[in-house]
Amino acid sequence: RFYESAESQKLLATNSSGQPVMSGFSDAFIYDLYQPASRKFAWEAVENGYIRQYGMHQNWWVDCNEPCYARDTEIFEQEMVYNRGNWPASFVGAAYPHFVSKMVWEGQRRPDLRENSPVMLARSAWAGSQRFGVSVWSGDTSSNFNSLRQQVRAGLNMAMSGIPYWTTDIGGYQGGNIDDYSFRQLIVRWFQFGAFSPFFRNHGRRGANHIDAADECGSTNGSNEIWNFGQEAEEFIAIMMRIREQLRPYVMEQYRAASERAEPIIRPLFYDFWKDDDAAAVEDQFMFGPDYMIAPQLFENATNRTVYLPPGELWVDYFSDGPYIYDTTNKTKGIRVVIPTPLEKFPVFIRAPLHEGENHLDVLQLLRGNRVGVQSPQ
Repeated sequence: RFYESAESQKLLATNSSGQPVMSGFSDAFIYDLYQPASRKFAWEAVENGYIRQYGMHQNWWVDCNEPCYARDTEIFEQEMVYNRGNWPASFVGAAYPHFVSKMVWEGQRRPDLRENSPVMLARSAWAGSQRFGVSVWSGDTSSNFNSLRQQVRAGLNMAMSGIPYWTTDIGGYQGGNIDDYSFRQLIVRWFQFGAFSPFFRNHGRRGANHIDAADECGSTNGSNEIWNFGQEAEEFIAIMMRIREQLRPYVMEQYRAASERAEPIIRPLFYDFWKDDDAAAVEDQFMFGPDYMIAPQLFENATNRTVYLPPGELWVDYFSDGPYIYDTTNKTKGIRVVIPTPLEKFPVFIRAPLHEGENHLDVLQLLRGNRVGVQSPQ
């Protein structure tokens, strides 16, 4: 319905012959959003079709913003050009998601709109996209432990690229069967990681050995509510959901720090322990804000994992039955400890400052109630 007007104003991406390019879905065409006029035109269509008609505003799930297509990928990338045929996609195409977000931001940031500070969940971004209220999720990941391991590195790289708001599809997007124990184990571990990610969300196409919910995402057989993953998985996932809710004020503090001081919410150990060379080599742990060190269990059927604890701190093991505190305050080098990881637990260490007049037990009782037990590693 907008094609003729957009095409006549040359607001669409074209191929090398100057013909508008179709996307891979619904016989739609791709806007040339590198042009300000094209962004304005496209946003007016969004505003008329969604905001004014249905009252939808403020928060947007921006999928397929690469843009997405299902035709011959190589030819598509080689032939498409933007900016009225002057910019080849092979040169500028990776920044397209940035201009999708810029379109929403420019359109929403108007004083006549009731809420004019949009938040977007986008599948892709570019350097600087955080200025447009963009949170990025890592796309259509696979439901396996290798993919889970990749998410830790991906999230930390995204954070250190200046984009603090990041998340994943907990459990992976595709390939998980809710009746398989291996998937149930995976989604528990993924929830444990996800509860300490900047955004906490479960999403994915779930299979099942029976038709449980044929109209779920992707028309699969499996539903995606935690009570459909078995009693054990539901119990352990609920623990993480409650912890995340209890952390709400702390999480909001981290959002504020990201917005006002550009501090990453999740960050590699070297961000906080920049004097420690050993911390720079750790790729499977991270800090969640300044106070929590997270070491997710990333391997199937694993019953323990090694955790690196940087020097100069009191580290309180949140889940352990003991020892509870590892004291590295007087050490010049970090230590490595082996922590049990039954399915319901994984290493979460609280970075606990010891104030003047306090002792280890004071800190422990403050953070963990009445449980006691102190160990200073040799």
